[in-house]
Amino acid sequence: MIIFLYGLDTYRSRQKLEELKKKFIREVDKSGLDIIKLTKEDITISKFREAALTPAFFSRKRMIIIENICQSKDSQLKNTVLKFIEKRHKKNDNIIIFWEDVAKSNDKLFTRLTLERYSQEFPLLNNYKLTEWIKKEVIKQKGKIEKAAVDFLISLGPNLWLLSNEINKLISYKRDKVITLDDVKLLVKPKIDENVFNLVDAIGRKDKNLALKLLNEQLESGISWSQLWSMIIRQFRILLQIKFSFLTNSSDSELNLHPYVLKKTKTQAKNYSLEELKNIYERLLKIDSQLKTTSIDPKVLFNLFIVKY
Repeated sequence: MIIFLYGLDTYRSRQKLEELKKKFIREVDKSGLDIIKLTKEDITISKFREAALTPAFFSRKRMIIIENICQSKDSQLKNTVLKFIEKRHKKNDNIIIFWEDVAKSNDKLFTRLTLERYSQEFPLLNNYKLTEWIKKEVIKQKGKIEKAAVDFLISLGPNLWLLSNEINKLISYKRDKVITLDDVKLLVKPKIDENVFNLVDAIGRKDKNLALKLLNEQLESGISWSQLWSMIIRQFRILLQIKFSFLTNSSDSELNLHPYVLKKTKTQAKNYSLEELKNIYERLLKIDSQLKTTSIDPKVLFNLFIVKY
């Protein structure tokens, strides 16, 4: 059996992976010794073949977890895995789980895995689904929360790792009482990547040299292009919302942003005209589409965006 878990919401995909592991330990291998994990950093053709083809030692089958292999630069390895998937024998009862932290890729192996019967994508939750997730998470931990507090938590973005930690903190603080907006404002600190703010600042000041430097530093630090791009798009979307609020005299409360985020982004918004922001946002969405539908190196597209904005 082959299972493919992928998408930008790594919190939910990790949860699913843990569920599958626990089920395997409960029903197949109580020792857990027949669970093998390989990552793109340590997997080789020989390691893959050994893991996938060797019979289980302590139970009737193995579970092999392979992480981010589609992002490997070893084309020979990926071709070997692809051929294995296409020609795998029905008697091979091992469970192979492929896990990827990207939403889309033109990689042949990635595309083939999406066709598997047990393929599941975990996209970032939109605001409506995020609202439901927060409510369910609070109830699961036997807590209570008011709507205004939920709305404020949503302004932190769809990072479920962050939201889960903040909800744990709020539940511990309030115990059996209802979590209010004031509680969230008191305890929840903004987790903003200062480098992304600095990058957007540099773009706004037309400082292309600094923007290119910051952009490449982020990519070299290990952050994936998909994560970085989603953060940049989100920041420009917030800038557009704030620029519109200036023109319509909307109140800050309508934006549902953390005061820290609101203060910094208001300052950034002064660097742009509304027309500039619209053009940049349209270009970002176009490049986002290119990243998902072409094989162009993301670094090239990023650098072209900075040079031509």
